Amino acid sequence: MLRRAFWALAVVVSLAMPVAVQAQESYTDAYTVKVKPEKTAEFTTLVKKWAVANRENGGDRWMTLETMYGEGDVYIFISTRQSYADIDKANESVMAATNKAFGPEGVGKLLQDFSSCLVWSRSELRRRRWDLSRKAPADPAAQAKLIGQTRVLRTVAVHVRSGHQMEFEAWLKDAKVAGEKMANTQPALVSQAVEGNKGIVYYIDLPQLAWRFRQ
Repeated sequence: MLRRAFWALAVVVSLAMPVAVQAQESYTDAYTVKVKPEKTAEFTTLVKKWAVANRENGGDRWMTLETMYGEGDVYIFISTRQSYADIDKANESVMAATNKAFGPEGVGKLLQDFSSCLVWSRSELRRRRWDLSRKAPADPAAQAKLIGQTRVLRTVAVHVRSGHQMEFEAWLKDAKVAGEKMANTQPALVSQAVEGNKGIVYYIDLPQLAWRFRQ
């Protein structure tokens, strides 16, 4: 648990994902935290320290999301991985970067402060399902452009009943075919939970240029 908290904190990059990203990553690695309302300012300051230290010392690259609709004071730190081995490589780079910036004692103190800000935390690994995704980026440049233009990410979590997985995937494939025939259809990126969740769970991410309430 301590190692996971260390890793999640140190790799937070709040500004943006890197330009040279790969369009066909195999996994999305998500670390979600619920922050105590009275600790929000402290949490934000602490995360910025970790982000700067990580960027300046060759650590990992992440994107940070804050919930705007639904449960409040929830933050999600997301990175993409090609394999399980990439997670270990990220841990190693983060350990080296943060120790270089703060030293072992400083890292321990920051971890303690970070933990005191949280109500709960959860780790999850999701496999990218490009076969079910609609109008997904075709190459790194297209994905970088999509991320750069996105201001809000609407995420729908679908919990599928046992025995209905193939039926649900068939529906997604039909929706993909129909949607890609329409010029104005927005991208829909699908992933499936493989670690850290219960049952059969799919996530449908809908990148949007701006926040809009439904009329």
